[in-house]
Amino acid sequence: MASTLARSSSADSTATNIAAYADPAEKASSQPMSLILAAAGEFGVAAAIFFACGVVLFWPAWVHGLGAYAEVGGLADISQQSFFLALPSQMGTFFQNPLFTNVANFPFGINLAANTTVLALGILSIPLQLLLGPLANLNLLLTLAPALSALSLFGVLRSVVQSKLARLLGGAIFGFGPYEVAQSTAGHLTLTFLALVPIFFWLQYQIVVVRKFQATTAGFLLGAVIVIQYFVSPEILVDTLVIGAVSGFLMLVSQGTFSRNVPYLATSLGIAASISVAVLAYPTWYFIHGPQHYLGQSQPNSSAFSSDLLSVVLPTTLERFGLAAWKLRATNYVIDDLSENGGYLGFIALGFTVLAISVSRSSRLKIVGVTIVGAVAWLLSLGPSLLVNGTRSHVALPYALFERIPLLSNALPVRYTLFVDLALAVVIALAVGELRSPRWIRVGVLLAAMTVVVSLLPASGNSMTPVTIPKFFVGYGVAGGNSRIVEPVLAVYPWPAYPHTLAMLWQAEANFKFNLVGAYALGPGANGLVTMSLGEGPLAQIFNDAYGGISDIGNAKLIAGARDEISADHINDLVVAQSQPNSSLADRVVGVLVQSRPACNGGVCEWRLPR
Repeated sequence: MASTLARSSSADSTATNIAAYADPAEKASSQPMSLILAAAGEFGVAAAIFFACGVVLFWPAWVHGLGAYAEVGGLADISQQSFFLALPSQMGTFFQNPLFTNVANFPFGINLAANTTVLALGILSIPLQLLLGPLANLNLLLTLAPALSALSLFGVLRSVVQSKLARLLGGAIFGFGPYEVAQSTAGHLTLTFLALVPIFFWLQYQIVVVRKFQATTAGFLLGAVIVIQYFVSPEILVDTLVIGAVSGFLMLVSQGTFSRNVPYLATSLGIAASISVAVLAYPTWYFIHGPQHYLGQSQPNSSAFSSDLLSVVLPTTLERFGLAAWKLRATNYVIDDLSENGGYLGFIALGFTVLAISVSRSSRLKIVGVTIVGAVAWLLSLGPSLLVNGTRSHVALPYALFERIPLLSNALPVRYTLFVDLALAVVIALAVGELRSPRWIRVGVLLAAMTVVVSLLPASGNSMTPVTIPKFFVGYGVAGGNSRIVEPVLAVYPWPAYPHTLAMLWQAEANFKFNLVGAYALGPGANGLVTMSLGEGPLAQIFNDAYGGISDIGNAKLIAGARDEISADHINDLVVAQSQPNSSLADRVVGVLVQSRPACNGGVCEWRLPR
């Protein structure tokens, strides 16, 4: 018996030793997979939460149909953005210059490099565009934009914050903070898709501080992010580079070992710069010197788009909480444009930042640095001179220097508030994720952070309205349209100029099977200076007057000028949408203009001109 037990004990010991010997190999093979699954699970939960928040923000479109509703406050920009987003889905675009098109503002065309075309998103969403249609595709991307921005920060924070809740709170503040909510009310996809911004700063942190990547890899990734962001929004890229210069400087100062890092920094940043210049040199040149370029700033009155000094503490009607009198006052701060008025933080958020700096231990230096970056962004958002309670003062601010620098002068100061939200989001994540503080402090910080999130909740989802798309355009080239001509040229009522730009959406819904006279886009006007109403002449005046209830039937000179314009621009069809204001007046005026009777079907009256 003793020998049997001994042999059994020896066998067990041997098995244990074998298991112990084999265990490291098993762990080595199973651990990466478990980490991947854990990360995937985290991202899946976060993505579901953020997507749900995005759906709530655009709830009417999801309830009534993504292709049937648009934001009340941004219908003009929605039509334009749908047009630009849909352009890459037409295969001909890839065999032409992707920086120019003449399907609108025919025959002169549009310099796409000088406009907010979101080319990168247009290319990536081609399957959705073909499946859903222009407006539905745009509404889907508008829903995804804040969700993906929040998810991006959630993922980026994983390298510095262990707490999932802390990262969720940070992502929520960035993706659904005052800046994002304000811009979403106007459907500004080019300004709400910010998923690449946190990745830019994460790569910068990896290059300057962590340095775990090979310098060539880090440089390539940073260059790729810069290039893609340019084709989403050049303005956001320029703003990001400006704030990146500030954050990069602070990172270098905090390291204190600059001389030892020079080779790594030079290699990675040199590769990033080389890729950026190689890819973006031609689009930038085309923007400045290409056909249909304009002179001067794209926003001549950019100083008007500045945050008020009180915007940071006074809520607007977009925020759920706040005194009604304060909301009424602050809502009109940025030239009555609520979509640009996203500079609110509130006393609670500002107080939380002070608390985070006071109680944090291991993360204090990071929190202070991020707070400085946010303060610089806020200072730039105030514009070239101080604006206090709606009154412009003579106090000059740093942004005044930017107005003298090409490209920088095209950015609007108020849009730097996105980096204020980003800074607050990172501060919240770092403070809540602080592990070395006593438990009671951690609980208190968490409760305070959740109070900040609640204080910044939007008042409601975006106000949306039904969008009428005449059946004539939906079936254009099949059941309707001018089948006599391969590429018809249409003049559409209302004329496609701000704020009545639905013709551009209708053209996109018709899969660009006709060319459109006029356009709501940036281009050269008088003396080459920028205008947003392209192709305007006698015909545009007749259409615009009719929209305002004014008849030009008795204006022989204007009628003659419009007839000459029809001939010179090779216009084949004049189309009046019957759902639009004063369409009956427009019918009478166009009838006199072309001296013929229309064919009315599919929600429009159409005058086909002989050729």
